[in-house]
Amino acid sequence: MPRSADPTARPIELGRVLERGTPPAVELWLEVVPDPVERAAQIDELDAAQLQTLGALLDTDSGEELVSTLEPHAAGDLLVALGSESAGVILDALNTDLAAEVLRDLEPAAQEEMLAAVPAAHASVLRGLLAWPEHSAAAHMSPDVLTVAADVTAAEAITSVRASAAQLRADAQSGGYVYVVDGRERLVGVVAFRALVLAPAGTLVADLMDDDAISVAPLDDPEQAARTVLDQRLLAVPVIDTERRLLGIIIADAAADIAREEATEDAELQGGSQPLDTPYLRASPWLLWRKRIVWLLVLFVASAYTATVMQLFEDELEAVVALAFFIPLLIGTGGNTGT
Repeated sequence: MPRSADPTARPIELGRVLERGTPPAVELWLEVVPDPVERAAQIDELDAAQLQTLGALLDTDSGEELVSTLEPHAAGDLLVALGSESAGVILDALNTDLAAEVLRDLEPAAQEEMLAAVPAAHASVLRGLLAWPEHSAAAHMSPDVLTVAADVTAAEAITSVRASAAQLRADAQSGGYVYVVDGRERLVGVVAFRALVLAPAGTLVADLMDDDAISVAPLDDPEQAARTVLDQRLLAVPVIDTERRLLGIIIADAAADIAREEATEDAELQGGSQPLDTPYLRASPWLLWRKRIVWLLVLFVASAYTATVMQLFEDELEAVVALAFFIPLLIGTGGNTGT
């Protein structure tokens, strides 16, 4: 019978859980403390020795669950504290795009230390993703893509896809499409899994594919790529270079995450602050000051112009005193509009 959560009960403290020193105790903590914010707060309270104990108690499954629910910044801090050996096992278990996102927030030296502990094949893929600029479409793509040739039959394509899928990681996400490429790995079309499976066995892939597939460039703005996926209601969009070589795909889940992050940045800008790139409660006073000072100076200059405008209409205000009552209303309306 599942446990019923009491909203008034105090969450189990991770420090006390670690005193038990057993993996099942950590698994129980993950079950009864599902809130990522609460998890991150409790991890922040641990000292170095407790973090090492936590790393020793986390197995592949529990480590993946814990890291995947934390913000990338908090997840990176946790992996550094756990040590490269434990961190390498957890990173290898994470989805490739999530592992790259966590590593991107680390210093270069820490990145290399973590990557050295990851199996070579997976580390090579992660390095490829980290090589792209953070604010590019390619930084958010999944490199695991299923491809077939245009001159094979549907039956042959299905056999090829099955063979290719067996070599992919268990967490690979294909986005529901098979991509048609030529001998130089250039994209020539796309065909949906459903169309491929339901087609007569002898039908050529060239007759099934859409040769006018929507695509994005690797250095395109991530928000633009995400909007392409969401607005066109695609399961994924291919990322191709200038020679139309297929580099990877951006799946719908990744596009939704990008759109959500961009919306958060827009909200921060509207609130008079540059994007923090870190959770607000974890930001230092110096960081908060540095992100807001430019906007505060701009608003200070704007307020000086406001005083100038009022001086220009000083005669009208003296003639009709009742107009002064509307000044606070106008100021408040401007603030509400900005918010």
